[in-house]
Amino acid sequence: MRPTPEAIAAVTEVLRHEDPRVRANAVESLARQSRLKSRAAPAVIIELKADDHHRVRANAIRAGIASAAAGPDALTPMLTDTRPMHRLAGVWLAGRAPGQRTPELIARLGELARFDADPRVRARAVACSQRFDAELRVTWRAANADA
Repeated sequence: MRPTPEAIAAVTEVLRHEDPRVRANAVESLARQSRLKSRAAPAVIIELKADDHHRVRANAIRAGIASAAAGPDALTPMLTDTRPMHRLAGVWLAGRAPGQRTPELIARLGELARFDADPRVRARAVACSQRFDAELRVTWRAANADA
């Protein structure tokens, strides 16, 4: 089902809603439409990467990464934020952001897994790091199977 221009305009208007869950869902919806149409995420979504709510911010950064409008350091501000929920959302996003697995990101996740003051951030960072390690082992084995 194709969204009408009116529906897209209505969802765009909701990006200014007072409820952060509504804004986060609107960001996700518009980003999905952009991906389906192979277009870059609208600028209004990218602007929300500085939103005060962690879910809105994470969804906006995810949209930027998916549309290549955000570079490899797009996650750094969330992973280094002083607010625990922003770091938690940043780790969640790190696990779902293809092409973002730089040595710097992996090192930062290791630091969060060992030293973050919030146990939720530590636990999610441990799980994300373990998943990355497992994926790396599978890739390495596949690349070296013929050797």
